[in-house]
Amino acid sequence: MTAKSLFVLIVKIIGVYLLVNSISVIFSFLTTMPYLLDEEATLSSIALSSLIILSILCFYGLIAYLCLFQTEQVVEKLTLIKGLEEEKIGFVVHQNNLLKIIFYVAGVLILLDSIPHLCKQVFEYFQERYVHEFITQNPSTKYIVYHAVKVLAGYLLIKENRKIVSFIDRMSKS
Repeated sequence: MTAKSLFVLIVKIIGVYLLVNSISVIFSFLTTMPYLLDEEATLSSIALSSLIILSILCFYGLIAYLCLFQTEQVVEKLTLIKGLEEEKIGFVVHQNNLLKIIFYVAGVLILLDSIPHLCKQVFEYFQERYVHEFITQNPSTKYIVYHAVKVLAGYLLIKENRKIVSFIDRMSKS
């Protein structure tokens, strides 16, 4: 493994991380929509909020796309390998196998982060709904949905990593 392939790997890890974290941006956009569509909301506040959230989502998407599919160009533009072109690193692993490992690790980290939060939110939901009589409003389910989506994303990263890696490999070559 050369220094360039190591930096390519690191940039791809950053791309996967950004792609996974874009779930929270999408979730925040979806949870603000009811407030934006309220009768008291002005057209300018709706447009500004939507523009900000969509621009953040586009930024995440662009950076994730560059990191996952244009990785070598990113490494070259950032001059990460300047002076290290000849350096060899002591282990040899095929890039697709490293990507599979990345997706396994990312999926496991997401599951480790989201499962406890999901369980907590489900517990609090039922606690608010059935135990506390003083709560008159319906308990909020948005965090349950958010963490359920994150758990699903983590599971899919682990389960479908071969398909994801082959898709990234095909898109990188085109």
